[in-house]
Amino acid sequence: MKRTGKFTLAALLLAGISILSLSCAPGEDTGSTTETELFEVQRGDLTVDITAVGNLALSLTENLAFEIPGTVSEVLVEEGDTVEEGQVLASLDTSEQEKRLETLESQLAAAEKQVTTKQRDIPQAEINLANAEIALEETNTTYSADDYKVALADLDEAARNLADTVRKMDRYPTGTPGYIAYQDIVRQAQARLTTAENKYESMISGFDTKEVDIKRLQLEIAIGKLEDAQVAVEDAGTAVRDAEAELREVKNENLIITAPFSGFISSVNVKGGDVVKKGTIALELADPTRFEADIFINEMDIFQIRTGGPASIQVDAAQGITLAARVTHISPTATIQQGVVTYKVRVEIQSMDPEMMTQLQERRRSILPDLATGELPDRLQQAVDAGRITEEQAEQMMERIASGDIPSPPEGGEFGGAPGGFSGRGDFGDFPGGTPGESQGGQRGFTPSMMTSDFQLREGLSVTVSIVVDERAGVLLVPNTAITSQAGQNYIQVISSEGTAEPRVIETGISDWQYTEVISGVSEGEEVVITRNSAPTSTTTGPSGGGFIFGRGRP
Repeated sequence: MKRTGKFTLAALLLAGISILSLSCAPGEDTGSTTETELFEVQRGDLTVDITAVGNLALSLTENLAFEIPGTVSEVLVEEGDTVEEGQVLASLDTSEQEKRLETLESQLAAAEKQVTTKQRDIPQAEINLANAEIALEETNTTYSADDYKVALADLDEAARNLADTVRKMDRYPTGTPGYIAYQDIVRQAQARLTTAENKYESMISGFDTKEVDIKRLQLEIAIGKLEDAQVAVEDAGTAVRDAEAELREVKNENLIITAPFSGFISSVNVKGGDVVKKGTIALELADPTRFEADIFINEMDIFQIRTGGPASIQVDAAQGITLAARVTHISPTATIQQGVVTYKVRVEIQSMDPEMMTQLQERRRSILPDLATGELPDRLQQAVDAGRITEEQAEQMMERIASGDIPSPPEGGEFGGAPGGFSGRGDFGDFPGGTPGESQGGQRGFTPSMMTSDFQLREGLSVTVSIVVDERAGVLLVPNTAITSQAGQNYIQVISSEGTAEPRVIETGISDWQYTEVISGVSEGEEVVITRNSAPTSTTTGPSGGGFIFGRGRP
């Protein structure tokens, strides 16, 4: 993981004049050379980000399972198939469900019949109760059956109350205050019991006690039978409702698996004839337009990252493709390996414009030369005509662009340094003295054959993730190489009106790997001095070999 930055200068003119300090005769080896350039301070946008590498992963996948057990009837898709939302993917055999439905329908009919039967018992129970009440009244008593019930209940309660009071009084020794207090309560309970007994005796005096008891018992039996009949009807109704609910559940059982969203089948785990349990995962569906990547951020940078923060993802296999992303998760726990503390951060791609691939492809076609004609692109031909590179070097450049060893220049860009120039660095990697196949970002270029019109992202692709942690728009920018620090202050060398370089203290803001924001100390349009030390070279009398810097410098 490394910290990097990006910059955009509105009408940026890199106005430096390269001066090669040569101290040896032609053909002799020299030591390192000092290149001094002038940079015109301009306003631009500065973005500071944290960069790390990772691999793409599908962010929206779903395991699709059968909701009930059964036998798989058929699987209508294969691994890798593209499906639409709502499309049927697999189904179960319906014969088992049909048998269950027949059984449940029979159970429901029996339950409904039982309700009818139990309902018929209620009228007879009500008749029996009425007859028992009449029989009790015909015992020539002036009291109703309810009166007897009340009197008997009062008698039973008075007896229980007396017995309970006596037990409480016996807890205290004879003669103690508690014992004496309970004596009055016991006398009251005894009086209540006596009253209840007298009332009940008066109700049944003069009548056949046995006959009254029989009629009373018959009444109680009739009441119980009516209650039993009512409970039986309720139970039968509950059985009907349960049977109806189970029948609805079976009818609503989903015997098919449909795609919850459009995507492609990433795995198929069953086939026709397989017996599966409820919840058996039959297929896996993935959304090919939803990707994410996990990266690891060190403990020094993790506090600068926030969930929901902007990010970008560059696909290593398709240089030039940059996709908008956003931070979706920051792990609260650390990963520690060999004493190095990192935190896993997840970013998800937010936008994949389908027209982007075609635009990039057409842009590259417009830049690449037609090798069949043997003609050089205009910008490369201008560099040859100006003596900045040889024709042989230009042809080598074309071959490497066509083969994908180095990427083509950006739209409206240039071959190397200033417009129309070739620096041997920058957009094309270090040619001819650099490492073949690498650009500034160390990424391999690609040809139109590598990026077709149906190019699509795939799981596992290597990506470079940049998470934006700070941004400035329209600020003054100077190259980092123009700034020196001493005693806690930052200095730059500014060209005065007399043409001499004078040191000046500046106040700086944020920086990326190439530029620094200047808050005060220099004005737009002023020129500052940049000094570079280049590697040892061999002086020649012509523009061949080595690296070249012509015209105004490009940091």
